[in-house]
Amino acid sequence: MATVSENYIKLKKKWYSRYHEFVYVDTENHLADDIFVTNKIPVKFKGDYKHDDKKYIIVYCKVKSKYLDEFTNSLGQLKNKMIHNGFKDYEVFCKNLSEKIYQDCLN
Repeated sequence: MATVSENYIKLKKKWYSRYHEFVYVDTENHLADDIFVTNKIPVKFKGDYKHDDKKYIIVYCKVKSKYLDEFTNSLGQLKNKMIHNGFKDYEVFCKNLSEKIYQDCLN
């Protein structure tokens, strides 16, 4: 089962993997990258998705288990950075996306 948070979803970890998989909401400028570099968190980026009508992207990545807490804390910092950089609808977008994903999983 996936874990849904404010601006990310932690996917189910494979028992044999040293990595945790995440999808999170960012901008095309990848504001999260600076936070990961500042916090010295190595992240393996596996791809991203952008809908033509939206200003946000969905990023798919992997993080080693030993960086799990720092990574999730960094995503909390991302939320604050988004608001500081003028993305006032970021939290609403993330909430709506999470609710849509949850509803789609139920159907």
